[in-house]
Amino acid sequence: MSTHLTPLRGQVSSRTSGLRATSETQVVLLASGKAGQGTSTVAALLAILSAAEGARVLLVDAGAGAATLPDLLGVFPAQAPTRALDASASLEEMVVPISDTLSLLSVAGAAVGASAGAGVGERRALLRWLPPLYARYDLVVLDGGSRLESILALTAYPPARVLAVTTCDRIAVPSTYALIKALDVRSPGLPVEVLVNSAPAEAALTVFRELDTATQLFLQRRVDYAGAVPDDDGLRAATGAGIPVQQAAIDSPVVSAIHQLAARVQRELVHRTPAVSEPHLARRR
Repeated sequence: MSTHLTPLRGQVSSRTSGLRATSETQVVLLASGKAGQGTSTVAALLAILSAAEGARVLLVDAGAGAATLPDLLGVFPAQAPTRALDASASLEEMVVPISDTLSLLSVAGAAVGASAGAGVGERRALLRWLPPLYARYDLVVLDGGSRLESILALTAYPPARVLAVTTCDRIAVPSTYALIKALDVRSPGLPVEVLVNSAPAEAALTVFRELDTATQLFLQRRVDYAGAVPDDDGLRAATGAGIPVQQAAIDSPVVSAIHQLAARVQRELVHRTPAVSEPHLARRR
């Protein structure tokens, strides 16, 4: 059995890995241009595998829709804060330990001082309280979902990179381009990597090349290739049935693909320099 699966087994219960201090926090934002592209599953596995390597990881469910990560991980976080004045303290209290090195914070769909019908401004107010929590972690993985206003709000404190998650779906690909364009307007020069989900390697490369060509032609910028994640109906069915992703993914081919991404992030945490890798993989501008 692949050694990539061992971290998932360890994350079902508390780990005893030692903590490692770093001088700054790496922040990775996962986002998609269309709902249903799998940002939450990728974010959860990236966080789990990174934490298993000893990094102190905060996984944040930060999308504007219903919370997804608590169900994926099988935990029940506290309620969202209700007053702007104590939002920072309340967010800290909402952090749920998953293991010795992994914590979860779910603010998905929440807004300060408002009901579920809260406006964009109120949601941005809540998301501004996130960055003060980052300093105590080596890596922060933000699941930004697919709603543009939420994704852009999360770039107010610029992440180290954005992982634009897409499938080969004929609507998803142009939607991903639209997301990249919006990010480029809001945060010019922000590194964006394309991760193609539920796709074989050859099809994923085709999608990436289409997006890279379009961004060069129309935006005068490049995007990087974060890799391909294979499709796994079994993993999707298991998590849909309520099995925590830590358990459901143990025998999944998805783990190997996410493990490569987690390993690269881990190298960058240790060395603070871009990893040397294949062409198009994490180029730095």
